[in-house]
Amino acid sequence: MERFFPVLLVMLFMSIGVPAYVTQQDKNEQDKQSSPELITEITLERKGCFHGTCPVYQVSLRKDGTATYTGRKYVERIGRYRGKIYPHQFDRLAKWLELQGYFKLQKNYAEGMNDAEESITSVVRGDIRKTVYTRNTEDPPIELWGINAAIDDVAAHIQWKKEQ
Repeated sequence: MERFFPVLLVMLFMSIGVPAYVTQQDKNEQDKQSSPELITEITLERKGCFHGTCPVYQVSLRKDGTATYTGRKYVERIGRYRGKIYPHQFDRLAKWLELQGYFKLQKNYAEGMNDAEESITSVVRGDIRKTVYTRNTEDPPIELWGINAAIDDVAAHIQWKKEQ
């Protein structure tokens, strides 16, 4: 029996320790894939609505500090603009997207609504671009509403310069 004790001890370690190690390894891989540091671009496009005065514009924010804005209708700024987003602003927004589960959202929400505001949210993480389309700001999950509101808030604090 004493000869088998070390073997039993190793088997016990293997049955408890290895699965825990593998689980931790899997978690580390998931954390790496969902790391906000991998996000390099965040875009929100509001395409308006059929009837009414829903805003029509596109704003893109990039990790390299560049920001672009194109206003088309029912917005304060009409035309193309450039601005700068500070690293801490972009990083905080990227972290917010991850915390809200952006990459787990469906691709489409409320497709059947005819006269509702259309918006497209797009995020680049690593070499993957995830795009979420919605045609109604009341139906999609509250997380998407919060994400779009956060993008709008960051964009509102950028000093935009009109392109010539």
